[in-house]
Amino acid sequence: MALIDTFILVPTEYNDGRKVEESKFDQLELMIMEQVGGFTQETGLRGGWRDPQSGKVYRDEHVKYVIGIDSWAKVNDIIGIAKWVKKEWEQESVYLSIAGIPDFV
Repeated sequence: MALIDTFILVPTEYNDGRKVEESKFDQLELMIMEQVGGFTQETGLRGGWRDPQSGKVYRDEHVKYVIGIDSWAKVNDIIGIAKWVKKEWEQESVYLSIAGIPDFV
């Protein structure tokens, strides 16, 4: 069976510098497993971006959740998970990639 490769970058800190609670990562991982079956996690990724409106620079450490989905019908699940992260992590946006096509939610 061929899988569609997706990933979501999830910051380890809120924008104000507070560490994200481990329980939120537990909730996220349970959500991924329940909705799409599983994930692979890469830790220690660093990145940064500048808000084009305010000019503020954000530097982040991320956890990358790599998720293989077996149907295009599950793309909405991946987008929904990224939107949940955006809300729960109080982010301006969340980076995701579906089949090699990056985007922000």
